[in-house]
Amino acid sequence: MNKKQLFKELKTQFDITKTKQKDYDFDLQIDDTLYKILVLKSSSNTQITINSVKIWEIARGTKNGIRFKKSVSNLYDITSFSQYENKIVFLTNPPYRVLRYLNESDIVIVQPNELVNGIRIINSINEFNDLK
Repeated sequence: MNKKQLFKELKTQFDITKTKQKDYDFDLQIDDTLYKILVLKSSSNTQITINSVKIWEIARGTKNGIRFKKSVSNLYDITSFSQYENKIVFLTNPPYRVLRYLNESDIVIVQPNELVNGIRIINSINEFNDLK
């Protein structure tokens, strides 16, 4: 699902507007809460690693058992996005896995519905209904 499809789907159920900010893509109003939505492209061959509050790595590659061999890797600086309250990152497709660094040597798999640095990671439109 791309940004345009996401906007159309959410428009039928929620009060959503496109933003003019470069930091994120949409403003979603549910009751008295305003959510900021950032859309990131992902696929089943994508591994997302949250390096810190400000830096995320999106790597594309191939799966080999529990190992992931990167072929392309991009770093995203979300410093300005992380300053907002009620942040949501929408992944266009479910990734292979989402990882988060605890410190320099420890890394963990991010569980569904887990807040990471105050950011909710969503990869399905149905998960927006949980915000009500």
